Amino acid sequence: MAGERCSVDYLATFQCPSRLAQVVCRGTDVILCNGGERVFLYSSQEQKLQAVFVFGGRVKQLAKSLDGQSVYALCENDGIYCISLQQHRRKLPSSPCEGDTLVQLEVSPDSCALRDPAVCSFSVLEEVLVAVAWGGHMWKISFYKLPESPMTSCRKLEELQVPILSTGCPSIGAEDRGKDKDVPPSLCCIYPSGASPKPSEGDGLYSLEPILFGLLFGVDAALLSSPVILCGLPDGRLCCLPVRLPGKPGDGVEERRVKMLFHLGQPVAFIGASLAREKEKGPCCLIAVGSSGKVLLVKAEGGVDGRVAEFKERCLSGPVQSACLSSSHLYYSTGSDLLALLLGSPAPEAADLTQRPSSEQALQPPALQPPISLNVCGLLALTKPTETPTGAVQLLAFSLRGRLLRVTLPKRPGSGHGVKLSAAQVGQKMKDLLAGIGNVSDRVSTLKRRVQEKNDALRSLNQVFNICCLLIPNQKQGEDGAPRCKCPISCRIAARWSRLLQQDSLLLSCFLENSSDYVLEHGWTLCIQVFPPPYPLTPKGEGSFRTYSFPFDKLLPGQNLEVTLPLATDSELSLPVSVCCSLTYTLPSILRQEGDGRSLSTSTPLCQLLKDGGCISLTVDTFIVDWLDCLWINGSAAEGGSSRSKSGSPADPVQTLLSSSRNVPGQTWDHTPLRTAARLASDRGPYLASLRVSSELLKTALKISTPGPPLSIATLCWLVSSNLGGELARQDCPLLSAVCPGGATLRLLAKEVSVTDFCADGPITTVEIQIESSSLAELCGLHHAVLRRVQAML
Repeated sequence: MAGERCSVDYLATFQCPSRLAQVVCRGTDVILCNGGERVFLYSSQEQKLQAVFVFGGRVKQLAKSLDGQSVYALCENDGIYCISLQQHRRKLPSSPCEGDTLVQLEVSPDSCALRDPAVCSFSVLEEVLVAVAWGGHMWKISFYKLPESPMTSCRKLEELQVPILSTGCPSIGAEDRGKDKDVPPSLCCIYPSGASPKPSEGDGLYSLEPILFGLLFGVDAALLSSPVILCGLPDGRLCCLPVRLPGKPGDGVEERRVKMLFHLGQPVAFIGASLAREKEKGPCCLIAVGSSGKVLLVKAEGGVDGRVAEFKERCLSGPVQSACLSSSHLYYSTGSDLLALLLGSPAPEAADLTQRPSSEQALQPPALQPPISLNVCGLLALTKPTETPTGAVQLLAFSLRGRLLRVTLPKRPGSGHGVKLSAAQVGQKMKDLLAGIGNVSDRVSTLKRRVQEKNDALRSLNQVFNICCLLIPNQKQGEDGAPRCKCPISCRIAARWSRLLQQDSLLLSCFLENSSDYVLEHGWTLCIQVFPPPYPLTPKGEGSFRTYSFPFDKLLPGQNLEVTLPLATDSELSLPVSVCCSLTYTLPSILRQEGDGRSLSTSTPLCQLLKDGGCISLTVDTFIVDWLDCLWINGSAAEGGSSRSKSGSPADPVQTLLSSSRNVPGQTWDHTPLRTAARLASDRGPYLASLRVSSELLKTALKISTPGPPLSIATLCWLVSSNLGGELARQDCPLLSAVCPGGATLRLLAKEVSVTDFCADGPITTVEIQIESSSLAELCGLHHAVLRRVQAML
C-alpha cells in the first residue's frame, strides 16, 4: 500500500451478528444492526452509543432518508418502520454494551410506514419508496408515496410484477428459487450525472455519466433525468425500471417498464456505479457483484459517434459477504480477507514503457488488475469509503465478532506516483512485508491443520459408518442370543475359576475378534453387561445388573482383544446369568452439534442408534453363562471325585420334592420356588435326573461320521465344550465327574439306550443323558442347561 501500513481501529463491541448485519453512515453518526431486534446509533466523533432502538422482530435492512433525519428499518415478517433520529436521541452510558445499564427505546407499532410481511428489500428515494416483495410465483415491485411524518403510512402508487424463472442459478433449489432468505434482492438507484437535485451518493444512491446512462436505460429516462431502479434478484437477473416516464398509468406504458439488463448466473449481492470526481480521471462504469464472486462491469466503449455499452465479466474469489464502491475501487470482503479491486486501467507510471504492445494487444480493452489483499479478515458489512485530507481512505466495517471497526488505508491503491522513499520508510516497508509473510505463513499452517483435522474426522466417520453397517443386522437377533448371521466382528466368552485370598472366584474372559477389513480406532469402547437371572434358584441370586467398560486405542483387522472381569465369588454366584457384549462410540469428537438444531435425518438407521450423550451403541453378541460353563471338571469317573463331595445313594428328586412340601404340624412353610430350592439344597442327596435325545438327530446336528468316536462320548464332549476344562473329558469313557459352583458333586453320564414304548413302528435308539448331583438346586440348574443346549442344537 505505497509505503505505509493498513491500520484497524476498534470503535465498539456488540453482540455477534448474523448475515443480515448492516452499517449505515450519517455524517459522524453510525447506524448499525447485527441481525437481531436492536438498531444502534453510535457517534464516531464522541465514540459512544447514543441511542438503541428495539423492534418487534429481526431487522433485515436499514436505509436513511435523503435528508438524514429519519431511518427506515425492515423487520422480518412485519414491514418497514420509520423512526426519527432527532426525536429519539438520548445519551447513554459510555460502555452500555458491557453493563446492565443499557437504555432500550421501544419502537411503537404506530411507526410502521408499510406493513407487508412479504417485503424482502426496499430503497428510499426523494419522495418515493420502492419495495420488492415475494408473491408466490412472482416478484412484486411496488412504488409508495413517502409519508410526510414518521407516524403516517405510505400510500401505494403502483405495482409491477416480474415472473420467477423456473430455472435459474444452480445455487438455489427448485422450491425456494428466488426466495433465498440469506440473499435478499439487491436494490440501488442510479441518477444521471448532473441531475437536479443531486443525490448524496452512498447507501444505494449512485450517479452515472449521461452517455452510459442513456445507452443502458433509454433516451426517455435520460431526457427526463429520471432516476432508475436497479434490482438484482436471487435467481441472477439484473432488472431495471425508471421511476419517471412520459405518459399516464393505464395507457400501456407501465407494462414495458421492467427491463432485464443481464443474467449473472448467481444471486446478486451488490449493485453500484463508479463515477470519477471532478478534475480527476477515473472509470465510469456500472458494476454488479454476485454472491459467489462473479463481477459484471458495464462501460461505454467506442468512438464519439458510435459508443456502445460493453459488458465485461470477471470471476473473483468468493464468497462475497459485503461490498462497497469508491470512485476508483471496489472493496469487498470474503470473510477471510478484505480486498480492493482497481476498476480502471493502471497508472501510466506503473506500466513498462520499454516494451511496445503489438497491434492486436492495442486493440484489446485493458483487463482488470488482480485484487489487492488488505489483510483484514472477518468483516461482514462495509460502508462507502471516504477520503481524509491527507489522502488516506477510510471505511467502517462490522466484524463477525460483533466489533465496529475503522479501516484506514494510507493511500488509495494504485494512485501513487513513484515517490522516493527514505531509508527509514524502506526499512519499515521491509518489516511490513516480512510481517505479512509471517502472517500468511501462519494462516496457511492453520488452514492446513484444519484441513487435515477435517480429513481425519471424515476418515474416522467413514470407518464408524462402515462398522455400524456390519453390526446393524445383529441388533435384530433372537432372544436365544444367537445372531441371524455371522458378523466379521464378533465376541466369545469363557468362564474360569481362580483362587485369590483363600476364596474361589469365577472370572469371565471376553474375546473381541476383528475379522473385518476396518480398524476399530480410538473412541470405541467394549461394554459388557451382566444380568442376573430373573428367577434365581438360590437366595444369593437376587441382585441388579452390572456394566463393565473397556476403552481401547486401536484394533487392527485380524487382531483380538481379551478382557477379564469378575463374575462372582463362590458364595455370591447365582446362575444362569446373561452377558451382553456391545461396542459404543462417542460422536462429539467428530459430529459437532450445531446451534440451529440441524442434524442427520432421524429416519437413518445410524441416528436411531444414538443414545443420550451422543453415543452409538451396537450389540455384538449375547451369551448365557450356566452351570455347565462354570463346572470344575476333574476328569472321568475312574479318576475319582472331588475332596469336597459328599455323596451317598442316589435319591429320587420327585419324591424328595413331594415329601419336603408336606405340611409339618406347628410349622409354616413358604412354597415359593426360591425358598423350596433353598431348603432342598440343604438336604444332601444325591439326586438324579435324565433326558433322552434321538440318536439320529444328534448325529445329524453334531455331524458325526461313522469312523468317529462313539455317539455317547461325542455327546458328552459337546455338552462341556464351552467349559475351559472340557478337554479333561476322556475320549474312551462316557462318564464325567465334576464339582458344581456351590461345592456339590456332579456325575454326568451319556449312554445309548433303546426305547420301545415311544413309537408304534418299533424301538428307536436314543442317547440318555444322566445328571447326578448332591444338591437339588444345582441339579435343576444343570438339567436346564442341558435342555437349553439340546433345544438350541435342534
